[in-house]
Amino acid sequence: MLMAIQLMQDPATRTPFPAQRRINASVVNAAREQGLLVRALGTDIVRRITAAFDDVLPRVVAAK
Repeated sequence: MLMAIQLMQDPATRTPFPAQRRINASVVNAAREQGLLVRALGTDIVRRITAAFDDVLPRVVAAK
């Protein structure tokens, strides 16, 4: 099973961040530094769901 998240500049209008800001790359790099295996696909960040995800996600969010 896979999980994807979309990072939006304006969630109300579903406006994504401009690609030149490289927001997804920044989040992916922070996640990998915390041991989370993720991949950026366009405006999505994709991860295979495991029980360990619940332990790592709070550290990734806190790092940014």
